[in-house]
Amino acid sequence: MLKTFSILTLSVVLPFAMLLYPDSGSAVAAEAGPATQSTSPATSRPTCKQQYVTLNKQHEKALKKTPGSRPYAIALYDVEQAIFPALKQCPDNAELVSLMGEVQISSGQIPFAIQYGRKAVKIGPRVWQANYLLGSALNLKKEYAEGIRYLLIASQLAPGRNTLKFNVCSAYTAAKKYNKAIESCTDLINRNDKRLGGPAHYMRALAYKGLGDTRTAEKDQAMARKLGFKEIK
Repeated sequence: MLKTFSILTLSVVLPFAMLLYPDSGSAVAAEAGPATQSTSPATSRPTCKQQYVTLNKQHEKALKKTPGSRPYAIALYDVEQAIFPALKQCPDNAELVSLMGEVQISSGQIPFAIQYGRKAVKIGPRVWQANYLLGSALNLKKEYAEGIRYLLIASQLAPGRNTLKFNVCSAYTAAKKYNKAIESCTDLINRNDKRLGGPAHYMRALAYKGLGDTRTAEKDQAMARKLGFKEIK
């Protein structure tokens, strides 16, 4: 069953577990981890890093369109086509390989996303985007044990990115590891992230409900609504 969740200004359509894309642009590049291939010949061509930042923004812009619509599909196709020449210039850039995999997730091509994820991790095992991609794609295939392992690595590599922590919380809930889910969601809630507070309370409510604690689950659901979270059934 597919559920659509509206998270403040962000909407995603995924099987049960909620997946949030990390925050954008230059901030993404700043925490990209060890450089994998970021130089270009002495020409006016942009560097691999610059191309990643530009293409990542283009992907984010595409995701603002209505999922499943023709404009959404065209925008994702345009991003994909723009990434190919960048990868030709920078074949060993883990961030660009990861971005191509994220576009595959956005397009619903999960097996391809896993392939790109494994390639990205092989190129840059300590690049958080690579681990995030592979973990997310594996979880969408319900391969939770391996998927959560890569999501945890991504979160450890970029500890300041609360979106990654939320995806860990969500993955534990989907895997029915409810105690782990409660622990990770609580850690995120304690960070007082205004954007993710509602989704984190909602996800923790699902975990409590999974344990049979409906009273506590109802309190978390009420707090999620108070913080502006709305579930679209």
